[in-house]
Amino acid sequence: MSDGVSELVDKFVDFFCCDPKTAVHGPYEPPGGAGGALSREELIPEHLFRYRLVDGEGRSVDVQIYVGITGVGGLLWEQEVRVLLRVGATGQPGLPRILDGGFRSPEETSDAIGSDVLRGVAVVVTRGSRNTLADPGAVAYMHRDPKLSLRQFVRLAEALATLHGLGSYHRNLWPGTIGATDQDPPDMWLARFEMSALMANLVQNSLIDAHGEGRQLRDLYLSQPVRALAFAPKERLDFLFPDGEHAPVAEDERADVYALGAVVWEWFFGPMPTELLPVESELSSSTPELLERLNARLLATLRAERELPLQLTDLLQRMLRWDHPRERPTAHEVVDELRREYERLIVTWDERGTSRPHLIGYMPEESRLTLYEWGWLEHDPGTDPGRLELAGLIQRDLKSAVLVDSPRGAAPFVLGTERDRSTRDEARHLLVGRRALWFCTYYRPRQGWGGLGPELDDVLLIKYVVRRDQHSVRTRLQPLLDQPLRRELPELDTVPIDMDTGKFERLRADRPSWRPLVEAVRPARRAPDHEREYEAAIDWLLEFQGAELRARTYACEGPKDSPRKVTVSLDEERDDAWIKQSALLTKYVDAGLRPALGDFFGSLEGDQGIPAAVEIVPDDRGRPASSGYTARALVKEKGGPDRVVLELMEDSPPAPETGWIRPLDDRGSRIALERQVDGRLEMMNNPALLDQLRSPKSLRMLPYRWRRAGERLSGDDGKKAVQELLTHEPFFALQGPPGTGKTTVAAEAIAHYLRVYPGHRVLVSAQSNFALDNLAERVLRRLDALDDLGQPTHRWEGVALRVASPKAPVDPVLEPWRANRLAEERADWMRRNLPRRMKGVGPETRGVLEEWRRMLAEDATDSVLPELGDRMRRTANLVFATCAMATAENVTPVGVRSTMDWVVVEEAAKAWPTELAMPLCRGRRWTLIGDHKQLPAHRRNDVLRFLESCVDDPDEEFRRIGMHYDTYVRAFDLFRSLFEPPGDGAGQGEDGAGDAHEESEAGAARKKDKRDRPLLTLRTQYRMRDEISQVVSRVFYPVPGSGQLPDGLPPGLLTTGKEITPVNLTTPEVLAGRSLVWLDTHGETDCQGQPRWFNHGEARVVQELVESMRPAPVPLGASEPGTTLAVLSPYRQQNRQLAKRGLERYLSTVHAFQGREADIVVVSLVRDRRPPGTETQPWLGLGHLIGADLINVMFSRARQLLVLVGDFEHFAAFRPPSQVEGEPNDEPDEASRPGTPRDEPEAVRRPAPAARPVPGPVPRPGPMPAHSGTTGDEQGQEAGRRNRRPVIDVGFWHRVCQAVELYGSRIPVAELADRRRSSPAAGPVEP
Repeated sequence: MSDGVSELVDKFVDFFCCDPKTAVHGPYEPPGGAGGALSREELIPEHLFRYRLVDGEGRSVDVQIYVGITGVGGLLWEQEVRVLLRVGATGQPGLPRILDGGFRSPEETSDAIGSDVLRGVAVVVTRGSRNTLADPGAVAYMHRDPKLSLRQFVRLAEALATLHGLGSYHRNLWPGTIGATDQDPPDMWLARFEMSALMANLVQNSLIDAHGEGRQLRDLYLSQPVRALAFAPKERLDFLFPDGEHAPVAEDERADVYALGAVVWEWFFGPMPTELLPVESELSSSTPELLERLNARLLATLRAERELPLQLTDLLQRMLRWDHPRERPTAHEVVDELRREYERLIVTWDERGTSRPHLIGYMPEESRLTLYEWGWLEHDPGTDPGRLELAGLIQRDLKSAVLVDSPRGAAPFVLGTERDRSTRDEARHLLVGRRALWFCTYYRPRQGWGGLGPELDDVLLIKYVVRRDQHSVRTRLQPLLDQPLRRELPELDTVPIDMDTGKFERLRADRPSWRPLVEAVRPARRAPDHEREYEAAIDWLLEFQGAELRARTYACEGPKDSPRKVTVSLDEERDDAWIKQSALLTKYVDAGLRPALGDFFGSLEGDQGIPAAVEIVPDDRGRPASSGYTARALVKEKGGPDRVVLELMEDSPPAPETGWIRPLDDRGSRIALERQVDGRLEMMNNPALLDQLRSPKSLRMLPYRWRRAGERLSGDDGKKAVQELLTHEPFFALQGPPGTGKTTVAAEAIAHYLRVYPGHRVLVSAQSNFALDNLAERVLRRLDALDDLGQPTHRWEGVALRVASPKAPVDPVLEPWRANRLAEERADWMRRNLPRRMKGVGPETRGVLEEWRRMLAEDATDSVLPELGDRMRRTANLVFATCAMATAENVTPVGVRSTMDWVVVEEAAKAWPTELAMPLCRGRRWTLIGDHKQLPAHRRNDVLRFLESCVDDPDEEFRRIGMHYDTYVRAFDLFRSLFEPPGDGAGQGEDGAGDAHEESEAGAARKKDKRDRPLLTLRTQYRMRDEISQVVSRVFYPVPGSGQLPDGLPPGLLTTGKEITPVNLTTPEVLAGRSLVWLDTHGETDCQGQPRWFNHGEARVVQELVESMRPAPVPLGASEPGTTLAVLSPYRQQNRQLAKRGLERYLSTVHAFQGREADIVVVSLVRDRRPPGTETQPWLGLGHLIGADLINVMFSRARQLLVLVGDFEHFAAFRPPSQVEGEPNDEPDEASRPGTPRDEPEAVRRPAPAARPVPGPVPRPGPMPAHSGTTGDEQGQEAGRRNRRPVIDVGFWHRVCQAVELYGSRIPVAELADRRRSSPAAGPVEP
């Protein structure tokens, strides 16, 4: 390439990568500083360049530039990006990760550099380093430390095995392509993957030289330092130095194995003999002969070696085979062998200055709650016999045990508190015994007044012990056992650390250090601070969920009223002891989040109107028994604040007189929580995914193959969204406000992706079965796998699988794709089609088909259905699974080779981050779809309320939790935090005053960051009449940064893309032709909300309204045609009132109706008054109707007509804080304000027992009430805290009322009644 064009590439790098004003990557700067000269390497003439730059934190990065992106350069770039994205998603520390990159169109490139010569350019940025193993002194450094050399050999072999397992090869491995950090000892990783991309489509191509690619490839290889040839295998040299004009590339993954063997040879034997290394000026056809002699020398040295372990020299000899590449081991075989032989290899270099056994310290008192409680000890470990028994147990269990490193200490295995978080993290030295896991640290002896002495590396102290016989423990342990860096434990002595100091020192004398063993298993990668902070937040959320589950278990006594009827009452003493076992649970109860037993179980509801089921388990020493019989019962009624009346099920054993009662469905919740704990561990081991969730950044891939994607969708909004979803890798998030068609967009994108990549695997997940099945049905229809009648067509050649538990409520349309039905359906299809396929085939093929038909026969003795089902499950390339079911066992049963190419999660805003972890960890590319302005994750308000109460708590542990409030909320609101990141300036006008320099620098950086985020919000809705849409848009989706228009409301983000016809109602006339009506109950004497919360008058109004509708509407899912109707209320008690009036088949709660829609929606709002004494807390007059997200859902379900029934003046009175005299005007909105009241009906609230006072619904930070009672002073302090509660912005209700008056009609109920009396009578609705 000419110098002039090279200068254009420099201009491109400066514009897009370096200049802070224009850079979309970085910005970076040359190693010499801003404005310094760029250092360019031209790797492939006219196509590929590399620059070494530095990021904002001073770290080196490699920036590769691909020119001519519409041709060969584009193919090279996409191939390398896909390789790097795949390897980066593995979390393997020996492999690189993409930091930045993307595609710049010819138009963008031309505008930036003033020339169209480059024809489009793409960028890849990866971690760089000033150091490689080709640096002077690197070989000598490794040669000095054989233990380090062995560890790095293992890590690089693991990296190669992972790379090869993904179907990629490096193809250019030599010391110059192995990066290393500056630290001592250094971390190392494989770098420089351009050869992998370049050769991906050329291997085994006999015509490689026909079009000039062979010459380019040879020139690229030979342009490197000539020393690189010493690491090339024979098959590559045959290509580089061909005998004739043409030579194919005949190498496979074993070429990488040869190169690694040569690299490692130098570590153990020193530099290769210089007389056998080629010289650049003397390269010729005889060079391969010279390198063959070099290989012979390397092998001879290995055969003659007597000091190194035979296992090591034998392995290196096989890796360096010359003439027979297929006889070399694969990288997987190298790793397996190193894993098996690691102990025998590493012990070669152990230096022990003493023959005394290693020393293990243990803590007798702490063993009471574990080993003694488990029944492993007969004697109390606090007694002399118990101490001796404990010492013997430890020594027996650790006989033949192994030492491994647990990167995150005991935290994945031991739930604890914020106070002991660092202690659990530090217990990284894991001794894997026969029955138990022993997590240890170096011992620090106690000194006076709470001080600790320095670490003693000759004593490992057991800090935590975990039983191995639990399934969850075995699951989390297996990855640690799979790592090759492990040491068998030497002979051990045990010592209690509470013995006399002098005796302890005598026992310690002349003991060997543990440090060499610990260093031998040290991992290559330590998690950075931001990952550890996120991990702490996730762990706390898991602990909070655990506390929630424990809070749903109550100690009870159960006297019988009759053989099947039992009245269960609270056993306060045992219940109080149960609560006090956990500081977090105690805090949870004190925060008023645990109802009384009677209130909780009395308000439980089963599915489809069936009474809720509970289980009563026996008591086992003050806690629920983990085994034994369980009584099962149905809730009949609440018997009082602390009692409930039950009816035992037919097959249930008698209820224990003393036991524990909890919801029967919580069995599934406990299993789900265990799965989330496992998912958390997987997520923490996936740094690429963590980085995306913390700061999403994707590469915009070549758009050309997606030009036709989304063609079937109306408008440009949906088509653009489909193409953006498909173009951005590895991450994208799509916000879909109501009616914008986010599910349609997702289905179109998934179907188009599988048409372009029919061999790829896609996982589609959602938090609920309903949302998942809705999306699954649409995807299958677009793939032509499902016909208009909901029947499988077998026209799509892929395999879809619906993963679900046997009792899961799966849509009948998806039943044929369940695992148990899939094989049967496919076998039936094969039986029907085999006769046709057997026509016109040869005798050999006919024989095979005849054998198939025999095995597929329904009466076959050797049925192939089990094997067929297993194969289809393993090879399914379209898998549908809820978050809870998206486990590795269900989705990726054969490990990394079955990793999903793409994971799409619907309803992402409704899932806890620990739920999202399970599907996300199954893939290497991720798309989240949801809307954080609709209903959030379950019990979000409880989480915020609890965190708010921790801010100024007198307990240090909870105060520390409060200090991390923002971190924990951001972790919980994973989807919301993508679109509303901290420091985003949301709500700040664009014309705000500020320092000009700050605006130009920080403001520009913020705008750049927002522009580059792989995020999109849909803005065109197709569901609702425009009048309804205007309310939703202008109240809940205002244009960011906009002010109010003259009508008092901000402009809305949403536009209407489809005209929806008015509702076809002739009566009542007041509704005819209207889209939005508020039936105002103000002044109606019987329309008064009652506590618990219901409103008889509103129920009457809704009944009369529905009965007067003509034509009579039909409920959702009805077999008869007609206008669909849904009746909603936020309160279950009100739904019961409506059901009593004959409206049951139309009823739903607002929460249950998210994701659904109806032609007509009638909503009963219930509330009509503010409780006395709430003048300074007006939101208490709304209950859980303060949630803007819930009201957004409520308003956006109707297609043609929305009718609100409620007191208009009551809701219109809730003005924004800035419009209320004396109120502050700078409060955040409800959605982001901590301390939001709970969003469940007050029916589950209860007065607290006297011994456990409960704060108000929005506790302020500060000291919690004493657990044993509350004094007058404490009550005064509590009252003071209540007076300091934050102002909650419920002003959206005033804006709702403004919008209703602008776009709809407000009609007094009395006027409706007058019109109805003057109209012909309309009888009740036909069933």
